[in-house]
Amino acid sequence: MTDETRETPKQTRRTRRGGLWVNDAELIEKLNVPEKIAYAAIHLLDHNKLSGFPPKQELWGWKRYWPAVKDYFDYVYGIKLGGAARVAPERPDRDGLPRRSHLAVPLRRATHD
Repeated sequence: MTDETRETPKQTRRTRRGGLWVNDAELIEKLNVPEKIAYAAIHLLDHNKLSGFPPKQELWGWKRYWPAVKDYFDYVYGIKLGGAARVAPERPDRDGLPRRSHLAVPLRRATHD
């Protein structure tokens, strides 16, 4: 193996970026949010089981599936009107229920006729 074909650790790490499974640091980098704010928000979303935020998967080294995270934010902010994520904006009302007034289309109650 010559020096030209040998991968350096930096090159190997660079090729792994942009994959489907991301850790919190890679997620924050993709979101382009200050680290301190992002870690606090992720912590809140992780601990609120009703948020619908994609959980870390043990099978994949405790990483999150990036397309599900993107779908979650697209759905919460009204970009996508369907998908795997359930809606829960970041600022709950006093009674703990999430506000949904900022969505492009208001949610409707399901009817079972």
